[in-house]
Amino acid sequence: MARQNKIPQIFSEKLFRKTMKTYLEESKNKSLYSRFSRMRNVVIFYICYYQGFRPKEAFCIEVSHLIFEQKEIYIPAQNNKQRNQDMFPMSDFIISLIKEFMIVREEFLSGKTSKWLFPSTRNPESPVYRGTLIRGFTRAIESQELKQVSYVDAQGKRRLNLSIYSLRHSFGTNAMMKMKDIKQVAKVLRHYDVKCRSTYIYVHTDAQSSRRELLNNVVGKKNLNTKEILGLV
Repeated sequence: MARQNKIPQIFSEKLFRKTMKTYLEESKNKSLYSRFSRMRNVVIFYICYYQGFRPKEAFCIEVSHLIFEQKEIYIPAQNNKQRNQDMFPMSDFIISLIKEFMIVREEFLSGKTSKWLFPSTRNPESPVYRGTLIRGFTRAIESQELKQVSYVDAQGKRRLNLSIYSLRHSFGTNAMMKMKDIKQVAKVLRHYDVKCRSTYIYVHTDAQSSRRELLNNVVGKKNLNTKEILGLV
């Protein structure tokens, strides 16, 4: 198979939400572990999609790193690509989603403690494993028949058209389409610079938006029901 473009495909918001809903609904009649595992994965995927987080930045979140009063989250240097510590703003929607999830999380832990927001179901002292997330994401896109081989890497390994990083790339595309300011998008993505792709639109603007305002703008004014997203209604 010929080597092709390495850039992951983009998720439309409608397709992303439909994929997550189907993935979660598949666990309704399964064990408590399976239901919680999928709910946890969905919240991580939403954070990557609506906050632009890298996978490791999302699944290694510690509860103590959430500062709800300031609507911020602390990202340790070892968890982000630039190795720089950062206090990062959270959108109002993501704050609501995390708070709703934390209620279910406490019920699942049933008296046990874990410093991780997204603990492993079998070992709460560890965060969810990256391999678990990758398998979960692959299962989610399979449910919508979206899984395709995009290219073969230098080691001969087949790479899919959609990956967890597609969520971050989707955020970047959505942010550019709404803000049309590459500097602001680069700031939110915590890049020193953003290499434009054909899907990015560059229009110079003097508007100065805070990172949190940009995050809220990406979500928009849609009435996203966090209980419905988590399959609680």
